Amino acid sequence: MNFSDYVMKRLSSLQQVGKTGETGNTTGKTSEEALKNLSVFSSLSAEDLAKIDFEQLLTTGVGSDDEALNNILKSFLEIEGVQKAADGDENGEMSAEEAQAFIQSVLGKDGDASNISMEDLEAVVQELGIDLDALAATMDEVLNEDKKEDEVKEKEEEITPEKIKEAEENAHPEKTEKPSAAQAAGGAGSAGRSGGAGGAGSTGGASTKKTEEAKGETPEEIKQQIQEKNDEIDKIEGDADKEIQDQEKAKEDAMKKYGVSDEELKEYKEQEEKIDNEIKENEKGIKDQDKVISDANSTIKSNESYIKDIDAQIDSNKEAMSGLEGEDVASQKAEIESKISNLENEKKAKEEENEKLKNETIKNAEEEKQKLETKNQELEKQKEELLSKTLSESKGFCAGMPSDAKKGVTEQIKQYDEKISDIKEKRDKDVSEVQKEVTKLEAKLKTAEAKNDRNNFLKENAANKFDFDFEECLSDYNKQELAQLKKTFEEHREEYEKVAEATGVPAELICAIHYREGSCNFGTYLHNGDPLGQPTTHVPAGKNFSDWTEAAIDAIKSQNPEIIKDGDFDSCMEFAERYNGLGYRNRGLASPYVWAGTTTYTGGMYVADGQFSSTAKDKRVGVAVMMKYLYS
Repeated sequence: MNFSDYVMKRLSSLQQVGKTGETGNTTGKTSEEALKNLSVFSSLSAEDLAKIDFEQLLTTGVGSDDEALNNILKSFLEIEGVQKAADGDENGEMSAEEAQAFIQSVLGKDGDASNISMEDLEAVVQELGIDLDALAATMDEVLNEDKKEDEVKEKEEEITPEKIKEAEENAHPEKTEKPSAAQAAGGAGSAGRSGGAGGAGSTGGASTKKTEEAKGETPEEIKQQIQEKNDEIDKIEGDADKEIQDQEKAKEDAMKKYGVSDEELKEYKEQEEKIDNEIKENEKGIKDQDKVISDANSTIKSNESYIKDIDAQIDSNKEAMSGLEGEDVASQKAEIESKISNLENEKKAKEEENEKLKNETIKNAEEEKQKLETKNQELEKQKEELLSKTLSESKGFCAGMPSDAKKGVTEQIKQYDEKISDIKEKRDKDVSEVQKEVTKLEAKLKTAEAKNDRNNFLKENAANKFDFDFEECLSDYNKQELAQLKKTFEEHREEYEKVAEATGVPAELICAIHYREGSCNFGTYLHNGDPLGQPTTHVPAGKNFSDWTEAAIDAIKSQNPEIIKDGDFDSCMEFAERYNGLGYRNRGLASPYVWAGTTTYTGGMYVADGQFSSTAKDKRVGVAVMMKYLYS
């Protein structure tokens, strides 16, 4: 049974149970009339969709003046599988906003991004795996049971629309994990690299994946975390120093108690202090060498990541060069070969730097650290010998006591030094653990400051870089798009930033491309909007990822992201147009993928891969408008 037949069946059922006055058709007409109206329903445009009162539709069933549309949408939204998919905040209830966003995400399921048809709704039902036959059969069972009761009880109890809804819910086969809206909506997909139309729908309305806004990610917040960790280190060291002083005082009191004179004690303390100062100096040297080793390892790790990026860029350029055909490509090939040569030289430099860090910097630091640790061990031994010598040579120490008793007191005094050694060992261990966290935060701070610098640069230069107007071109639907886009970007900033860090492409641009390719649906490929978890079928075909972030990084890197210059809007738009394809440029037209919603774009669009229509017009906003809006 397809969705159209299901709606017919449902309305017929409501007609049967309406004999007592409850038709289930809240427009006030009979279900028979509703069936007639339904047969003339054709499609719903994006503009008309924006005018529907979804709050009213969900409560009374009247969301617009079109009765057929009301019945279709209400029947669709009352299916349990649809309700679960649309429940973006996963609170068990589908709000009007969630319902509207989910319906918007259905645009383009049948390949026509300009409207919603029964075929669109049918596609979603199929993707969700909803068994319409089971729902219809359950309705029949309920109706038959009620008919028998009617004969016996003379219709003591009627079947209401609510009872049918309850039966639908009970019949739904998916009682395990709640399907995400991302899985449900799929994504219309892009028309590919030929310069196609891109995926239609709402920005993120179909995604239930929610991430809280990243906490503690700004430079100021990270600096505060670093300060808190340094304060923790100060406390650990301060507490340890106090314990050591207590043990030193107890040792000194014990030595005096058992006969060590003030003069002997003074000489002992002066020599012990010299040894302690040397130990402290060596400990500082050990920390310095640890820092050298840590910094070198951090640089090596960064270089290794950079080398991987370079390899990806080399492969991408080689692939681009292999795709060049025709007679006038010599200069393009020469340019790409030069770029590859530069990349290989950069890669070699990073590899040589890593070798030097491993074989010289780290090796020398480890050797120096070992020397200092060995020297401190010797100094600690000297301290033990100094104490033993002071006690044995003291004229008054344990005077008149038996040798066994004197030996016992000597061991007792030495235990104070052992306790001091244990305190220092625990102190160093605790400090080392916290210092590791500080090192991670410092690396995080560098990344955050780099992001901050880039974002500030773009915002400060917004007047010059985003020097185009678009407000006059926006429909009410476009304004809703942009509002939802910003909300989606803030909710999923962390995912976009991960891709930005790996590719060097601004997170805002990635979000805009994600909208054009798959309606900001995290269940689809950023390459083209095809569903994740299976090989892509649209251009580029054959990609196979199950993780959105990994797929997104692959998609961005495959399109030469090195053309983007920090803070340069034009290079971002160049990348976006090349990402979608140069089909419009080759026709001498502005690309709607980039410029839709501005005065630059006037019309014409690819309605499918390689299929251009001069009369069609992209009604969604382009990347340029989205970038300006996200930076505003």
